Amino acid sequence: MLHRIFALADRREYREGNPVARTEMPKADRRDPVLLSPEQLEALLEACGDRPMMRLYVLTLAETGMRCDSEALHLTWDDVELEGGFIRIASGRNGHRVKSGKGRYVPMTARLTAAIREHFARYRFAGYNGGPTPWVFHHERTALRYAAGSRIQTLHEGFRRAAERAKLPPELHQHNPRHRRVATSLAEGRSAPATGPC
Repeated sequence: MLHRIFALADRREYREGNPVARTEMPKADRRDPVLLSPEQLEALLEACGDRPMMRLYVLTLAETGMRCDSEALHLTWDDVELEGGFIRIASGRNGHRVKSGKGRYVPMTARLTAAIREHFARYRFAGYNGGPTPWVFHHERTALRYAAGSRIQTLHEGFRRAAERAKLPPELHQHNPRHRRVATSLAEGRSAPATGPC
């Protein structure tokens, strides 16, 4: 924090120089990723219960290697190419950028394609406040802080509860299914998923 404050003060000429510029910021221990086994993934999906948005979210993360909030929760129906079997991860749309700043296409597995087809049939043309929603992951009901059809901002708490019900390691984070997809692809002799730019 001090690095940023003094750098700003130096740029605005409130003071001369940055007295902490040569001080190294302490590094936190990196958290080792939890690689879900096929059985653990099935347990996690089962623990999502009757929450179709949560279940598709977990499956999407595990089958595509997408980032949890910044990519998966920004999917629109226009990003899903069911016939071609791809999902477009857009960057720069409505001011939202993904971490790399580059959009890309990721392939869908047969299992994910079937799940998205089912989700499409149930939600694509559902009416929310007079019309359908553009968001794949959206709120089904209006509540105090959001309207029906609006984009789900986070599923962190739902993921944590499902992981607890599935009796998975407490270190499991919703970013970990991304690591599982990459590791599985490499183990199968394929390059990591996520290919060309949009």
